[in-house]
Amino acid sequence: MTSKAPPAKTQVPTAPPSSFTEVHIPRARSRRPRPGTKAYRVAVHGTQLTLLAALFGLIELAARTGHVSKFVLPAPSEIARKLPHVVASSQFGGDLRQSAIELGLACIIALPIGVIVGLALGRWSLAGRVLEPFLSTLYAVPLLVFYPILLVMMGLGWTPIVVISAAAAFVPVSMNTLTGAKTLSPTFRKLARSLNCNRRQTYLKILLPAMVPLLVPGIQIGLIVALVYTIAMEFLVAVQGLGFRISYSYTLFQMVATWAGIVIVVIISIVLSTAITATGRRVRQDLD
Repeated sequence: MTSKAPPAKTQVPTAPPSSFTEVHIPRARSRRPRPGTKAYRVAVHGTQLTLLAALFGLIELAARTGHVSKFVLPAPSEIARKLPHVVASSQFGGDLRQSAIELGLACIIALPIGVIVGLALGRWSLAGRVLEPFLSTLYAVPLLVFYPILLVMMGLGWTPIVVISAAAAFVPVSMNTLTGAKTLSPTFRKLARSLNCNRRQTYLKILLPAMVPLLVPGIQIGLIVALVYTIAMEFLVAVQGLGFRISYSYTLFQMVATWAGIVIVVIISIVLSTAITATGRRVRQDLD
């Protein structure tokens, strides 16, 4: 027998070694600050302050050169000089106290009732489906249209102011609470049952803390809406308060004092909104 010779191995041609070596060039680091860092926050706040300074500078220039009448918008420097005198006046303390009482009463009424109603409508789906369109409609209605009716029923004073402000603040609080109750995961109720929680413990210890991300914006909006309606109603029916003082200064054509009162109300609203936001952030951090 003749033995077959093993097949010859075919050599695969290989590419000659390259004389070039691959060089990795590191990317240049971006100088743009990353979100969440201290440098990013400083950049954001610096940009905001720059925009405000530019806006005030333009208004100051327009007022000084006569492009804007001083009876419409006085120069910001004149308003700044007037602010200490307004705050130090004998009327300011009483006006601030009156507005704070009215706002506080409106919030004491609106916030807990709004949370309770929102939780109830979220708990009973049929009631939620029936009443949610009414809440949405009430949210779109300017409640100041009911001012003449309340004036006839309750007369002048703080009562109609508190009623309208509380009704206006109630709507966003209840709507946000209802949204949070509807979107809440069923896992939380299962957790409450596994821990043998009663109804009170279920809501206070589990459900409400889980709804904080939606409750805080609703409370924040409700607080600002209550402040807006309080000031607006003081324009109409009050004999004391920040809104009344702004309206009174305007009727006397004291535009610098009028704008000083407006600036004070803006500062108060910013402080309240910032405090609510910081509180909500702190609560969420504690829950995490």
